[in-house]
Amino acid sequence: MMSAGIHPDVSRPSNRTGFVVLGFMVLLVLGAPFALKAETTRECPKDSPRCWYMVGGVGEAPKRMIFLARKVAGESVDGTAGVEFVQFIESVDFPEEYAVLKLQVDCERLRFSTQERYAGLRSGAVVRKPADPGKWTAMDDAQYGEKIVFPWFCAKLRQPGDPDLSAVFLDDTYRIPDLSQFLRKFMWGELDAG
Repeated sequence: MMSAGIHPDVSRPSNRTGFVVLGFMVLLVLGAPFALKAETTRECPKDSPRCWYMVGGVGEAPKRMIFLARKVAGESVDGTAGVEFVQFIESVDFPEEYAVLKLQVDCERLRFSTQERYAGLRSGAVVRKPADPGKWTAMDDAQYGEKIVFPWFCAKLRQPGDPDLSAVFLDDTYRIPDLSQFLRKFMWGELDAG
């Protein structure tokens, strides 16, 4: 049973997550009928709260999900840092258009704590769900796709000198509903062009 508008982890990335995710994104971009905003010449510092990165996705039309993440502004706490993780849901079978998890990530111990959870419904309403900020969960025990954030966010999971192949810069906006409209229009072709 799915809970809280956050959908179960169907991604379960392996040790080769970066290459799998990169391959998925290349196929996704090549199949899209538009020029994606993720430009290779445009950069956005990973520490900026406006920088959204596509860290993965699963499924086939019309039941795709795309996972985006960004670093949350602010100082690290006890060697951990905040990450906002979003699932964008294509299928109209779900009332949720997107689901958000605000995580505190501990790269050293490969664990995370869910600070906040909410879902944006297709009706425009936002539904907040309980979170347990004091509870730490091992990366391998992630239930809702959180595991896919780690190769992008935690340098220790990459070999020294390897580029960060686990994500593509997508957009630099603050509002998640704006990102949802962008994805629906350009990635999934749902909105009218006019």
